[in-house]
This record gives sequence, structure tokens and C-alpha cells, in this order.
Amino acid sequence: ARGLYSRALTNLATAYQLTGRLAEARELHEEALDIKRDWFGPYHTEVGYSVANLSYIFQEEGDYATSERLKAEAIDIFSRALGAMHPNIAIIMIGMAATQDLQGKYEEAAVSYAEALQRVEAGFGPQSIQALLVHNGIGENFYYRGRFEEAEASYRIALDIGNRLGPDAALRFAKGEQ
Repeated sequence: ARGLYSRALTNLATAYQLTGRLAEARELHEEALDIKRDWFGPYHTEVGYSVANLSYIFQEEGDYATSERLKAEAIDIFSRALGAMHPNIAIIMIGMAATQDLQGKYEEAAVSYAEALQRVEAGFGPQSIQALLVHNGIGENFYYRGRFEEAEASYRIALDIGNRLGPDAALRFAKGEQ
């Protein structure tokens, strides 16, 4: 029952987050995380998801250092639970890179994007929505560093993937169909 209760907490926290009630969302995510750690142990994917969810709250609140630390923890949990090269880890790495970019850690972000791209291409393929997300992030990273030609090239790769996938690719991704 505690496992289901923690999922209900997470769902309510997500609803609060989407409506801008970040303090309430953080509180519920923290409670859900405590329950999941107790229930599942420290290195279960449910714990990893909760840590990742909490990291995005801190990012929205502007606490990038805490967000980055939590994303690193989530990556560690998923690596232990699923294997270091599991493609789902790439999604958190994309978030990690974006957080690093927000802090001006552009070189670290470039490394995170490169690692994410390696996992995405191996696990989902080079023409996947996940690859589109990474290439778009790489473009942003180049843009932040004033490397506009490289940014444009990365954005063009992302656009090409998007055109190949079709206009409803993001919706399919959001529904978990890809």
C-alpha cells in the first residue's frame, strides 16, 4: 500500500508542479522519495524516478546546483539498476546537460550531451525523438558558447529528424509510444 501511496503523492506533486505550486510539489516529491527509498531500497528505478522528479523542481526554483546533484544521483541509481549504458539514462543526462548550461558549465554540458547521444543512438537509434532532443540540446550548448555555425548544424540535424518522424512524434513520445 505504501508503494501505491507514494505513486499517488508523485502524481499530485506533478499536478502541483504543472500549475506552478512548486513548494507544495517539492514537499510531496520529498515525501514520496522517502517512502520509495524505504519501500524499494536505495537503487531501485522507482527511487531514481523520484530523485529525477525532485531535481526538476529545484531547477524550476533556480537552485541549479541541487538540481544537478540530484540528476547525478538519479543517473547513478539508474546505472546501478539498469546498467550504465541503458538508453533511458540519456533522458536524465539531457536534463543534466541543460542544468549545466544554465549554470554556465558549457564544457561539462557538452560532455553530458555527448554521453547522452551515445546512449540514445545505441538504444533508440539515430532517428529517434530522443536523438532529436539531444541534437537540439547540443545546438543550444553551441549557441551559448557563441559557436553559431555548429549550433545551426545541430539544429538542422534535429529538424531533419523531426521531419522524418512526422508532426505527431512528440505526442507519441509523450504517450510513451516510442
